[in-house]
Amino acid sequence: RWEGLFCNSLGVWHSNRGEREAALRYLKDALEIRKEVGDRAGEGGVLSNIGLVYSDLGQPEEALRYLEEALEIRREVGDRAGEGGTLNNIGRVYSDLGQKEEALRYYREALEILKEVGDRAGEGTTLNNIGSVYDALGQKEEALRYYREALEIRREVGDRAGEGKTLGNIGDVYRRQWQYGDALRYLEEALEILKEVGDRAGEGGTLNNIGRVYSDLGREEEALRYYREALEIHREVGNLDREAVTLYDMGYLVGRERAIEYVRRALEIWEGMGSPNAEIALRRLVELTSAAPSDTTPPGLRAAFDALSELLDAQDGEAAMAVLEEHRDILLSEEMDRLIEERISLAEDWESLQALKRARAFLQGQHEAGKPRRKARKRRRGGLRGLLRRIFG
Repeated sequence: RWEGLFCNSLGVWHSNRGEREAALRYLKDALEIRKEVGDRAGEGGVLSNIGLVYSDLGQPEEALRYLEEALEIRREVGDRAGEGGTLNNIGRVYSDLGQKEEALRYYREALEILKEVGDRAGEGTTLNNIGSVYDALGQKEEALRYYREALEIRREVGDRAGEGKTLGNIGDVYRRQWQYGDALRYLEEALEILKEVGDRAGEGGTLNNIGRVYSDLGREEEALRYYREALEIHREVGNLDREAVTLYDMGYLVGRERAIEYVRRALEIWEGMGSPNAEIALRRLVELTSAAPSDTTPPGLRAAFDALSELLDAQDGEAAMAVLEEHRDILLSEEMDRLIEERISLAEDWESLQALKRARAFLQGQHEAGKPRRKARKRRRGGLRGLLRRIFG
């Protein structure tokens, strides 16, 4: 019986390090031993752990098969704490499949049981998972409320790995609220803890989210550095879903041909997993492979944009401002926004991509500033110079 316990513990240790294949080998050995000795409670625990590994590997159907068998056994033997843990794991699989309401149903049932049996660590995990569902549903404040409660519990029980994951989740919410300083603060703290505890899978996910912050800030080379490091880890630990996420994100920072390559690979992975993200990747791939829209662009729109781009490339801020004043209605129109996004998605090389992003940053700055009043023009131009310095570094 101790051999089964030893194999199960080794399997969980490898799983926590992101070493999924090694984890499965030990856990399946443990399962065989538990069955041989007739340890039904232990069998339920190992089945639940195996299901969780398959979930991490992006194999939801296999994960649910093991988890549902585990749930049946845990109810049969009256293992309430184990039942709560398995319900939590099932909820996670449904969340990954995009079935958020179903996930919440399982999480809430798990939370009730874990509170009943006094499992504070399990309670912290489930609160974190509920937060992730509200996060995905766009309810950021509700997500933060659950994440903060989870963080408090995880720190209370000394769950460093869990603390790192929750810190990362909070950081990513702040990123999507454009609070980049707070986002980096939480994400870097998360990264430090996840490296400390050896959670390679969590480390990869956090590196990807730090890359997203730098991408949002327009620091593409720094973003790509984090993305590449994340991609290497995802492949090392066999996390296909996270590999697809990083490839998809990288597709926004490279030229058209490389972007097509990255997004196509992400699509293949997500289709193989049955992930709802496959539809998003397919739409992006269609955008990238469609004919360039410039032929149907109104000549005045195209000419105004091309003139502005050339001046920005030459770092001639005063002349760029003059073009903006002359063609303000065109350059700050929704049609121009669409034209720039289309051209970015079809950029053939790095230089073209950066030129387009400089133009976009310039025009976004003008959108935010609004139309300058005649009396304030001198001050506005000073503000423009500051904006240009930020664009060109």
